[in-house]
Amino acid sequence: MSTPKTTMTSVETVERHVAFGFKGSLVRTLANLCWKNQENKRQMRELEVIPVLLDCCNIDARNPLIMQWVIFAVRNLCENCPENQEVISRMTLQGPIDNEVLQEMGLTLHTDTQGNSIRVVPLPRN
Repeated sequence: MSTPKTTMTSVETVERHVAFGFKGSLVRTLANLCWKNQENKRQMRELEVIPVLLDCCNIDARNPLIMQWVIFAVRNLCENCPENQEVISRMTLQGPIDNEVLQEMGLTLHTDTQGNSIRVVPLPRN
């Protein structure tokens, strides 16, 4: 008698990946390090961590809740820190980046002509 083959679902495959949650854990650590710590906030600004954090703010199956941790990190970085607020206020929208997770689902991000809003739309069919 043969044993039935078990197939892993895509969720199980993602969760078993060696880097599952790694980037999210790093962002969570940064968020907690800058909570009410002006010196760490200064260090992160000088090391240009703020743009890197904002680049992590996307849907990532391998890093659940990463967007929420990025938002929390930015909140902590900006609280009582006008210098970090200034760094963010000088940034400009460059548009959405391609997201592999969305593409696998047959979707992409689209901005309006003024760049004020971003929405999820189906990928064009060939």
